[in-house]
Amino acid sequence: MEPIEAVLIPALGKPRRVTYSSLDELQALVGGYVECLAMARPLDGVMWLNEEGKIHRLPYNIIATNVAIIDSSDFVAGDVVVTGRINEGGDETNISQADAEFLLSLGTAVST
Repeated sequence: MEPIEAVLIPALGKPRRVTYSSLDELQALVGGYVECLAMARPLDGVMWLNEEGKIHRLPYNIIATNVAIIDSSDFVAGDVVVTGRINEGGDETNISQADAEFLLSLGTAVST
């Protein structure tokens, strides 16, 4: 797998750029098995999160909840990784510069 450029949005802390090269590394970033969610427009990527985040009572992730396409009564728990879209081959792609900059800017209001 080619290295994938992404943004990690921790539940507690500021978003930051990350790179990963395997499923194992992606799972380590989110702390478990991954699940994929769509992101609200104008963002053009996907969000990878721990599929058992709520079961394990991981902390509420306000930034991820606000940019994910989910039911209004739902929320995202734990750290997430945002990449570009899934390509025709079923692989992740690098996050766009515009999406990365937008997500990183959301962290300016988050205290660590």
